[in-house]
Amino acid sequence: MPALSTLIHRVQKGISAIELVYTSHPHWPLPPPTHVQKRSSVPIPVPGSSDEEGESNKYDAKLLLLSVRNADKTLAPGDATYAQRLGMMILLAQDIAHHQQEGDNIAVAIIDEPTFVGKSKVLLKFLGERLVSVLSPPSTGAPVPADFSPPTTKSTPHLQLVFVVGMDTLERLFAPRYYASPEDMRLSLRRLLSPEGDDAWVVCARRLMHASLLTDAQLERERSFMETIEEFVQSRRVTLINIGEEERTISSTHIRESRHRGDLAWRSCVTSSIADYVEQHSLYRS
Repeated sequence: MPALSTLIHRVQKGISAIELVYTSHPHWPLPPPTHVQKRSSVPIPVPGSSDEEGESNKYDAKLLLLSVRNADKTLAPGDATYAQRLGMMILLAQDIAHHQQEGDNIAVAIIDEPTFVGKSKVLLKFLGERLVSVLSPPSTGAPVPADFSPPTTKSTPHLQLVFVVGMDTLERLFAPRYYASPEDMRLSLRRLLSPEGDDAWVVCARRLMHASLLTDAQLERERSFMETIEEFVQSRRVTLINIGEEERTISSTHIRESRHRGDLAWRSCVTSSIADYVEQHSLYRS
């Protein structure tokens, strides 16, 4: 595979819409050849499901996606470069594949789309083309891989994207400043989050704070935001999951600040392979 810097350059220059930089197996996003494909779409995990329901609600495939264009900011001095970020994402994907039973169907990719509306369209096109390629038999004259099996259906599986985000990202998704107008935002989100449109879902992990710890301004802001997203929460296209007491203390800002202070507590917030990478590359020291 070309160097990460080369793949980043291809995406930034528009040569490629997306570049896969890591896949846990050649058939991704289909299951590994030793697995049986049980579903043709990705269902949404529902909080509070029973164990039996939870087993049927697992994602078919996972993708860690890095956008090389941010709608709000650019890389600042001292930030990890895009290549370094990809390096850590690959390590995380490998850790997930190694430690989680369902983690062996994961990939890492680069995209040059700052908005989720844009990401969705590019991803659906890319994944549709990749599924056709993966499900197609090898070209004439090429050796047939030992693990190749022809598709069992006449069409490719139905694609459903589930964007897993934090609260800050969810707020940006519903911020009118990223759209031509408030009405354009509403129409764009309805296309993104409806079965007749992109048929996407959003799962948001949020740090739920007790009301007594919030100022009046913060409470009003939260109330206003919940009104904005109510339509999509009611339709269950947006799911809010309250993370636990321990998890809510973890954030990238906390890790960077802890690292900058020389406090080794940050290592417990990341996998050991990523912690070693951060130290080897002297990241977040200033």
